[in-house]
Amino acid sequence: MQSESSRREYAARINRVIAYVNGDLSGDCSLEALARIGCFSPFHFHRIFSAVVGETPLEFVQRVRLEKSAMLLTYGAAESIASVALSCGFSSPAAFSRAFRARFGIPPSAWRTRRNRKTGKAVRKSGKALSPSALYVRVSDKRHNHRTGRNTPMDVSIRELPARRVAYVANLGGYDSSKIGAAWDRLCSWAGPLDLLAPPTEFIGISFDDPAVTPKDRCRYYACITVPEEIVPSAGVGVLAIRAGRHAVMRYDGPLSGIAGAYARLYGEWLPASGHQPGEEPAYEVYFNTPEDDPEGKIVMDICIPLKPLWPAGGRE
Repeated sequence: MQSESSRREYAARINRVIAYVNGDLSGDCSLEALARIGCFSPFHFHRIFSAVVGETPLEFVQRVRLEKSAMLLTYGAAESIASVALSCGFSSPAAFSRAFRARFGIPPSAWRTRRNRKTGKAVRKSGKALSPSALYVRVSDKRHNHRTGRNTPMDVSIRELPARRVAYVANLGGYDSSKIGAAWDRLCSWAGPLDLLAPPTEFIGISFDDPAVTPKDRCRYYACITVPEEIVPSAGVGVLAIRAGRHAVMRYDGPLSGIAGAYARLYGEWLPASGHQPGEEPAYEVYFNTPEDDPEGKIVMDICIPLKPLWPAGGRE
């Protein structure tokens, strides 16, 4: 079945990333480098990895670096702390010491001193032994680690969506609800006198950044409405094109607090079984109401993710 082949392909790509990190902790473990190794768009790779593995790429790399360094301090008595730090990808012994203390509660030198010389096992702050097997993580092609843990069916379809020309007001100050609301207020104040708020106008939000990667106060959100060709940009209002193409469209009907979980399920459950991978363009949301209009504060919207084939044309990898 395609879904099984698709899951295997996603698992293989994620495992390729994991193997790379495990094999060369001093190498380039930037998000862009890991996305290339996994053959995913950098824009979407972070969400896919996080949903499948249960850790962000940065969390995974940092954890593996620290656990590998703990192993070297335990079993590699001849290595200096400075050499351990550099071999595990830390920029300096001082940076390594800070990160190690934050993770294990003691500095590297104390970890080496406190190890159990009879068993060769180091003791964590929690009192549990650190096993070498902790360094090796593998994603099964039959089971993924999802943070949401939900088994309810998802309302997802694959559609050919049309190109859209939208007017927008940019909020560059993060995903703060008041700032997003201010962007919408400004856009609607501009569009109202032009009679652009009635059907068939669509209301669209584009979130360009993942707050787990980009500082929260630097994430970019565009409040958008569809506009005809004759509408031109004006002060504070820009115009851009959303490309036509095949998209995964997930209907979400729930509280604002559940949107992140919906994205996690879409990237971690549906996509790996779909035979597709995300395209290069950002995802966007099409809104059908506002939470203020709903008695329970729910929002109804479609999450739209551009797609491209998981395998190249003419065959599978």
